Amino acid sequence: MSRFLKLISSIFILGCLTCGCSSQAQPTPITIPIIDLTPLTSGILSSDEINTSGLLKVDEGLITSDLNNCPAKECAISVWNILEPDLLGFMSPNSGPDIVISLGRYQTPEDAISNADKTSRAGDPGIRIIAIPIETLPKHSWAEAEDGRLVVLSTVYGNIHVGISLSEQTWKINEPEKAVALMANIAKLQIDKLALSTKK
Repeated sequence: MSRFLKLISSIFILGCLTCGCSSQAQPTPITIPIIDLTPLTSGILSSDEINTSGLLKVDEGLITSDLNNCPAKECAISVWNILEPDLLGFMSPNSGPDIVISLGRYQTPEDAISNADKTSRAGDPGIRIIAIPIETLPKHSWAEAEDGRLVVLSTVYGNIHVGISLSEQTWKINEPEKAVALMANIAKLQIDKLALSTKK
């Protein structure tokens, strides 16, 4: 994993998971699922699942867990290099984008929503950050982009905070709105996998 991607994924994961693992349990509506996969890495998308979706072509990826601030059963992160980025339409030629999916488990859906609402966004001083609306995901979802190098999407399914980031070290993401549309579809795949995993 590149130094830049390590930095981005660290900032993103720290923001996603800082508030999560020690919240008090609260009553939960029966209609909202509680995800209890252990380890949580078993619920994260695989390279094969992304590749067969027709949305992206990725390499084998790197799955990590057991972060310093959260045990393995509560966290999961997977990092992939995107293959054939020239086919995406919103990347400059010769770009080298990476995509990161992170899952953070909370005791209640309310805790996950609260964390999603206050997640720290990655960014450097002086870098313009734009908010991008998402209409195809639950209302507790948001997306933001830094000029040309980073797009971040956050959503919630049950008690799981799902974070997806797309980064390009040399500032070659030309149309972040199109990137967010793609990431929203990846988020739907991830939510579908979580939903199926809880029924087994």
